Amino acid sequence: MDFTALIRLSRPEVGIGIGASVIIGMVIATAAFPPEAATIGFIIGFLISSASMISNDIFDIEVDRINAPHRALPSGKVSIKQAWVVTGLSAGLGLILAIMWSWVVGLLTLVFTILAFAYNYRVKEWGIWGNLIVSTSAILPFVIGGLMVDAGDNAVIWTIAMLTFLANLSGELTGGIMDYEGDRVRNQQSVAHVIGFKNTFILAIVLLSLSVGLVWLPVIVKWLGQIYTIMAVLYSIGMGLVIRGYLQMINVVSLPDHLTQEREDHILRLKNIMFYVLMLGLPMIIADVLLLG
Repeated sequence: MDFTALIRLSRPEVGIGIGASVIIGMVIATAAFPPEAATIGFIIGFLISSASMISNDIFDIEVDRINAPHRALPSGKVSIKQAWVVTGLSAGLGLILAIMWSWVVGLLTLVFTILAFAYNYRVKEWGIWGNLIVSTSAILPFVIGGLMVDAGDNAVIWTIAMLTFLANLSGELTGGIMDYEGDRVRNQQSVAHVIGFKNTFILAIVLLSLSVGLVWLPVIVKWLGQIYTIMAVLYSIGMGLVIRGYLQMINVVSLPDHLTQEREDHILRLKNIMFYVLMLGLPMIIADVLLLG
């Protein structure tokens, strides 16, 4: 077995991001850095993410034999059996650590794992259901982090989680527009296939608008302070630019053959703006929480 190929197969950069999200949930909830919980939480997030990433490549091996034969599994650098063993060990150890921490953390981690495997296996082909699972999975690490410090009911965590969910779902919907032809070939019914490009953009705009409204809740009820208020302003401006871009796309993209490479690139730029706005917001939220704490 090629261990370098196995490491690439597990996509450690994704695992680091998931583990960090668990820690962020803890910091937001407690306005402190709990070392033991942070260490265990990071390991749980990293292991479950690694299992999910490897299983995704296992289920996609036939596609990768054609599109990416150089990857670990189709190239034979890692066998299917070896990949399943590492997947099982990673998921099993992650779940054991979560259950040992508390049954509630264990249960939510199990839900996180099931959603990830279900998406990889089949649900990614189910249009909106796949989009919902991806968006839910994006926020569960924050909630798990809160639960690990007995703050699963923290209002700030849930507010951040929900606006992240809405923004992520919006991006997933417009991503379906970019993948329209590939989904058509694979007979996958994305939201864009079901309701059309124009209505997909409208739905994405509604979701982003709701997230912009929700970002101001902690300011209105005075849960957080000035740094968060600055973040809310930047978030509103950034997502406002994305909404403006979607409105422009409605006027020029109504049919699949109207989606030129230039317009695909424009959608991708808008998705990148969303990503960077979300990434900028997290450290500002943490800084505000720590200062208030």
